[in-house]
Amino acid sequence: MYPGTFKGKTREVYLIGEAFFEVKADKNKPFYVIADDMKIKVTGTKFNVSAYNNDPEIHAVLAEGKIEASRNNLFAKNIDLNPGERIVLNKTSHEIITEDVDIEIYTSWINGYLLFEKENINQIFKKLERYYNKKIETSSEMAPVTFSGKLDLNDELTKVFENISFATSLDITNENNIYMIKLTPMK
Repeated sequence: MYPGTFKGKTREVYLIGEAFFEVKADKNKPFYVIADDMKIKVTGTKFNVSAYNNDPEIHAVLAEGKIEASRNNLFAKNIDLNPGERIVLNKTSHEIITEDVDIEIYTSWINGYLLFEKENINQIFKKLERYYNKKIETSSEMAPVTFSGKLDLNDELTKVFENISFATSLDITNENNIYMIKLTPMK
């Protein structure tokens, strides 16, 4: 949630969760996104920020324009991002890295689908849990499993599970509105 009109000399929003921003440049009123320990200065651009409280990292991916990102403290060094780059802040070590990425993997959700390339299956279920607002628990044996593909967010959650199961054999049960997922034993 953000105000319809920003007062003062800056436009600031505080983020917990994930959001895609399209910001109009205004030299007289810079736009900032503050997400826990990361501060992003925007100069007119399109970008995605993911900053969930229980995730070990905060990351921002730049689609268009330019952003400056840094740790959210007074003497932090700014890092400029160009389109197609991602900045990642590790919340524990405070290490910051930048890397070139496929923007669509991080922004596809705004177009109604999720795109994955060798993504850890537990991370996929975490995204689905947040999107569908359903509790999903996975067994420890699933930790090394990865998935690549496209999931349509317009589908019911059970259909999404079927699509994942097509590539990975899963046993899915629903008890008291909690989805329990484990690998199907090989026969």
